[in-house]
Amino acid sequence: MLYRRIFPREYLRLSQNDRDRERIVKAEALVDFVELGRHGGGTLKDAGDIPALYSSLVRNPHEQVPWDRIERGIALHDDGNWSRIKECGYRARFHAIAALHNGRAVGLSFFKSLRMDCKGYSTGLLYTGVADGEFTKNMYGFDREFRGMGIAKALLLVSQGITLDDAEADGRPAVAGAFGDCEITGHGVPGGRNQPARTKLEMLEGLGLLPVLFDMGAGIWMTPVVQPALNPETRPLVMHMVFRPLIAGTRPKDGIYPLEKLLAAKLLSAYIRSYDALEASEQAIEYASHQMMSRFESARRVVLMRPEMVPDIETLARGDALLRMQLEGELGKGRP
Repeated sequence: MLYRRIFPREYLRLSQNDRDRERIVKAEALVDFVELGRHGGGTLKDAGDIPALYSSLVRNPHEQVPWDRIERGIALHDDGNWSRIKECGYRARFHAIAALHNGRAVGLSFFKSLRMDCKGYSTGLLYTGVADGEFTKNMYGFDREFRGMGIAKALLLVSQGITLDDAEADGRPAVAGAFGDCEITGHGVPGGRNQPARTKLEMLEGLGLLPVLFDMGAGIWMTPVVQPALNPETRPLVMHMVFRPLIAGTRPKDGIYPLEKLLAAKLLSAYIRSYDALEASEQAIEYASHQMMSRFESARRVVLMRPEMVPDIETLARGDALLRMQLEGELGKGRP
């Protein structure tokens, strides 16, 4: 598989603080960052490392895009095809970034550069993850921990930097920020105690990504995102949307950040457009879009919220019929 080298330091101007910049520089000294399917660097010797790492990081089958679809996405959006794709009015470009230690994959980021409007783009994060010591020991024969080394921060920085490059090449030199989705705390665990999901939200906060919540009034909060069913054997999933503005704002003491409804509407539209025929059927995308816009239209306000303040899945399900059905399907009847 072809790749080209990427240097996170070229995008340090987009970093939000000095501590992050320092960690990103250290990560670049530890691993090589490459973009898959692009000319200009070489050929990946052990391409099988990457789908193995992806499978180890995304274990929920309802969230996992089959690897052959990812490969098709890489091939479709390589440099040779992109000019033709743009002529057809396509509004998203798929990118796959890997972090390599001595040529072996230890980090991944899949994302899309998405047109939001006539003025700019956003980064649609499909997945970002870093190998743990168990994976490197079983796969490569050495026990080394790569998490907590700034690699994820560097991958996010590169994602936003490449999106800005795409936006400038398209004559829309502005990027609102990066968004993605995340499991809801309590997903699949009786009593709403899902430490991994809570930990993931806290990890995402460390990257500057905060959950987006809809205030429906009367103390009811709803999550905005319904992920389309990724294949006929899976179902749509109610999930958190997380968002990181390109330019960091001030942090209010109560941990709740107002988000403009117009920006939220553009983010929802960009999120649903981040799925295409490679990832989900047209019917599945249409259903998810209808559910999301119905939520948005009923919301009194939209906010970003610190993870420790976000309600767990049982609390959210009390005001969300679709999430309640999802919860009952996983935990059995008799849930809230």
